[in-house]
Amino acid sequence: MSAVLEVWLDCDFTSERRVGTLAHDRGQVRFHYDQEWLKQSFAFALDPDLSLGDEATLSSEVLHPDEKVPGC
Repeated sequence: MSAVLEVWLDCDFTSERRVGTLAHDRGQVRFHYDQEWLKQSFAFALDPDLSLGDEATLSSEVLHPDEKVPGC
């Protein structure tokens, strides 16, 4: 079973924007930045492990189906 969560930013310096998607599928967690987010001059990485770019970032950890995503 896979699950996808949209990640949005709501802050003072811009209108509400979609930043990317977080997906959990068969024990792997991936984050992918939205193309519109990457085009913004103020775009920033949400975490040092989630560098800005077109490629999805894979988690270094493999989760089992009964485990929660770290930090959630």
